[in-house]
Amino acid sequence: MKKMIKISVILLNDIEDQLVKLFTGNDIISLTCDFADSVGEQVTFHAVDFNSKKEILSRNISDLSDGAKIKFFSEIKKIRKVSENQGLVRQIDRLISEATSSSINARIAVGELMESYSPKLKQVWTDALKSYDNDDFRNALDSIRLALELLLKQVLNNNKSLENQKNDLGRYLQKRGISSQFRNLLIRVLEMYEKIQNDHAKHDLPTQLGREEIAFLMNQGTLLIRFIDNCEKKGETNEK
Repeated sequence: MKKMIKISVILLNDIEDQLVKLFTGNDIISLTCDFADSVGEQVTFHAVDFNSKKEILSRNISDLSDGAKIKFFSEIKKIRKVSENQGLVRQIDRLISEATSSSINARIAVGELMESYSPKLKQVWTDALKSYDNDDFRNALDSIRLALELLLKQVLNNNKSLENQKNDLGRYLQKRGISSQFRNLLIRVLEMYEKIQNDHAKHDLPTQLGREEIAFLMNQGTLLIRFIDNCEKKGETNEK
């Protein structure tokens, strides 16, 4: 999502340390600001002022969405000052490879678990990812919510809306040995998830939510889906 990727903090910090040695503060401002503009995102620093080069670079990179970070490094390694440093290029390639691999693996894992359920559920999940990747956040959030709702309908064997599943879900979790404290936690998480979705995404564009908040909602929906699937598999095991 800009994808659900995991960037190595240690490797990223090492790469940044090397980049600040190659560029002036104004170079770093130009590189990061021009890139952010090109992908329609915002960064904090637009002038050097009293900030160190490392502070400017680290902050402006951190402001980018995960997908934009990968695109930024894919482009910056083509600049001559960087491309001539083969050690740095290898580190950047490693960062990109590890991040994109974790994204692909995470998506494959969830896609595979969808095979156990209805074709419609898998299609809705796929639609959520496509919408997110295209910055269509309204439809992305709608689709991930619908995927969770369809999953619960199937495992709980009813046709209730997401908002009306709490009692059935509580009994379902209890039968699978989930502790009362954790059941209460999960129901509370689900309630807050529904409220945020209803308040900010269900009837309009989620303009009041930042990119990080939207990514969190997408990831939270995915975590809930994976947890329910794990419970379903646990139930099948216990019944045998």
